[in-house]
Amino acid sequence: MTSRQEVLSNSMDVAHLCSSQEEADTRLILHSLDAVRRGATELYIQSSDTDVFILAIHHYHQLCRKTYFVTGVGNKKRVISLGPIVNALGDEKAEALPGFHAFSEADITGRFAGKGKLTCWQAFSTCSVEAVVSAFAASGTSEKLEADTERAIETFVCQLYEPGSTVVDVGDLRWKLFTKKQPPTRGALHKAIAWAHYQAMVWRQDNIPHRHLPPATSYGWKEEEDRLAPVPTRDPLAPATVTHLVKCGCKKTSCTSHCSCRSQGLNCSEMCLCGADEEVCSNVTQALFGDDEEEGDPSI
Repeated sequence: MTSRQEVLSNSMDVAHLCSSQEEADTRLILHSLDAVRRGATELYIQSSDTDVFILAIHHYHQLCRKTYFVTGVGNKKRVISLGPIVNALGDEKAEALPGFHAFSEADITGRFAGKGKLTCWQAFSTCSVEAVVSAFAASGTSEKLEADTERAIETFVCQLYEPGSTVVDVGDLRWKLFTKKQPPTRGALHKAIAWAHYQAMVWRQDNIPHRHLPPATSYGWKEEEDRLAPVPTRDPLAPATVTHLVKCGCKKTSCTSHCSCRSQGLNCSEMCLCGADEEVCSNVTQALFGDDEEEGDPSI
């Protein structure tokens, strides 16, 4: 039985299982691996969480051959043998599962709009580019996010939005699909890959009681008071020439949370009706009233 970082037992020494892991998902795997090392020949892992199922498949060859995943309750209870699933997937895709799952949607990484688990899985299953599987297998294996890994995952995203496409650049694909549902920008995709890489890094150390992880702020997160918040993109929301044309119709001195500029995370400009150019609106930057030389020639 676990109690915070401690592990308690009335029949054996379990001091080596004391762990700083924060989630039950990974501690289930830690204890399962320990049970096999102590001689277990049949193992049942009970959980309703997909994360645990993925991690159990990933570690199957380190567990005993008779390992089962138990999920559901009552009439919906299921006992799933992991061996046939791993055999059907093959070792390469089983190794890639944590990285793929973190990228396509886990508890903290989110997902792409309009692209659910099934759609992502179909794209992953049919993708013929070996580099894509290798990229997901490499995700989280080291602190550094390699450029080759990021490029291969970008190829996967192109396949996700246009199956069979020969396009491997999301910028080119966004142009091609201009009137349809588009893939994310490269700036947003970079952050999504970084989140997944960090989550995969956490999962790949599920067999280590006290993990050594770099700060999450190096992988697309920022500190807000006492919590971490995701950084949605490394690029501006839109080019400056576009945001300059966005304006609100608020009355002077009453630029509230309902302001169209505020709701989009933009500052009011001199084009707004709220009086931003007269220093009566609070939703402005100092640059609006600063030296023109810092912003360039206003006539350009």
